[in-house]
Amino acid sequence: VLIITVLSVFLWIQSFAQNDIGKLNDIDRIALNTFLPEEIEDLSPTARNNLENKLAQIATRYGMGANELMPRFIISANVVVLSKDITATVPQRIALTSEITLYIGDGFEGKAFESISVTLKGVGENETKAYNTLLKNLNPADKKISQFVENGKRKIIAFYNSQCDFIIKEALVLENQHRFDEAIYKLMGIP
Repeated sequence: VLIITVLSVFLWIQSFAQNDIGKLNDIDRIALNTFLPEEIEDLSPTARNNLENKLAQIATRYGMGANELMPRFIISANVVVLSKDITATVPQRIALTSEITLYIGDGFEGKAFESISVTLKGVGENETKAYNTLLKNLNPADKKISQFVENGKRKIIAFYNSQCDFIIKEALVLENQHRFDEAIYKLMGIP
């Protein structure tokens, strides 16, 4: 009777779990959350928001967009101003040349899996508008960015494939110490 009950419950759950999408592979399970450190130099709130939106566009374009409460994997950026000039035009404008470095990493462990730097230029009536013009030139469809994301995905999977046994052992040790929440948390970090 117990076996029949367990089997019935299992089949009942399976009937709700059916979908038309098909099975996901490891790479399709990775989700990237956007994260920008507070220390980015001279970035106005508007430019910061635009950069966060660009990062979200990149993650979403490659099927990795997420907005999780406890983000394991992140896509982040740092902006370094290489030059800031005032044009000789009337009216004067501000011309910025910046290097934007994009990162894919582990938000818990602080491990970087992949990075890429792009140099962009922007001109505007003020610094915020110059930044906004500059950020419009950050193209999520760029082949270099596509390769950056694909390399990041592969490196995340390779890292966890090589570390999975150790993580499971750590979770088992935590389980044996009756630290069940920590064990589950440890296991949930594996994509």
